Amino acid sequence: MSDWLSAREIADKRLPGLPFSKRKVNDFAAREGWHGATSAAGEPLARRREGRDGGGGFEFHVSLLPQLARSRLDARQGR
Repeated sequence: MSDWLSAREIADKRLPGLPFSKRKVNDFAAREGWHGATSAAGEPLARRREGRDGGGGFEFHVSLLPQLARSRLDARQGR
């Protein structure tokens, strides 16, 4: 599993504490300030996605997800 997820991928995973639609995940990310978040080392935790079929958007590092959502994701991935 990648450590980066698009809003669509986050929504499709139906994780606790997060919305289940791409648009609402993007709204959540905006409210939570994910687009400007950085790691302790100053690395960005949101990045522009390579456009597919004219798309684009952002990918978010899994560390931005709420703890319960990260735990559920880890359990699903066998981590």
